[in-house]
Amino acid sequence: MTAIDRRGLREVWVSWALYLVFLAVTVVTYTRLPPGGTYNFSATGFWGGGLGRTLVELNYPVALGAIALAAVAGRGRPRLAALAIVLSATAALPGVVSQDDLTARCR
Repeated sequence: MTAIDRRGLREVWVSWALYLVFLAVTVVTYTRLPPGGTYNFSATGFWGGGLGRTLVELNYPVALGAIALAAVAGRGRPRLAALAIVLSATAALPGVVSQDDLTARCR
């Protein structure tokens, strides 16, 4: 990888580090809060509350931010970047994230 190819990768790593910090804070916060104490979210505890809300947050807004990060990081690998962008763009599909109920669920 040349210096030109590595341009912008530091910002990508810093962005992912910030996402990880905020996701850790989300796990702690939603594990401790009582059910119904937050905006359109009713689960509680570590598995349902903390990890469930973190899963929803990974879908939106992290997935949308990952589109820009994939475009920057994948400059030398356009097919891999395109795949990452398509997979991350699923967050924009109707019904994937419901603003009325932000609890993680399997259908």
